[in-house]
Amino acid sequence: LIPRSYLRFGQFFMNIGRLNRFHQHDWPFTRAPKVHRTFFDDEGIYDTGLEYSYILPTTHTINLNLGLTSGYRYGHSHTKGSKPKVPTHYGRLTSFFPFSSTNGLETGLNYLGRTDAQNNQLQIIGLDVTAKWREARLISTLIQSEFWYKTSIDDFDKTAKEVGFYIFNNFSTGQQSSFGYRFDMYNDLTK
Repeated sequence: LIPRSYLRFGQFFMNIGRLNRFHQHDWPFTRAPKVHRTFFDDEGIYDTGLEYSYILPTTHTINLNLGLTSGYRYGHSHTKGSKPKVPTHYGRLTSFFPFSSTNGLETGLNYLGRTDAQNNQLQIIGLDVTAKWREARLISTLIQSEFWYKTSIDDFDKTAKEVGFYIFNNFSTGQQSSFGYRFDMYNDLTK
């Protein structure tokens, strides 16, 4: 309906970072990195809301994604939650750089903010990078990384700052097998 646009409404995993956009069963590893578990939960964050994506009219592929969700819950939850003071809002600006017709690099700048019902404020900024090299339909090499910085302020005006990242390298060893390793780093800067 709107050229160069994508709109979705309902309950979904928010389009933020690399991992959070996919269900855990589609990740290239079995357990979420420490920074992801700490900032977003084991399975990622999803909620009910509206998300709009627009491919900017530039010579280079740049995609702007904006979202607003109810904010009643954050992380994995089976309860309705409480009405937040400021609903969850987020944005992601991505760009794709092709190396060839089958290989490329995607980068993304991310922001997420919210204030829950107890007046706890949360702001997260991040950068994600994903590079893939393909041989026919097989991904021969995958390099994936995310860097996140989180600031939270509780209802007593106590500020907490945390930072973390991971880098994951994966190499194909055959049609149905691969070998990968991941390095995780997390630090609570307020301690």
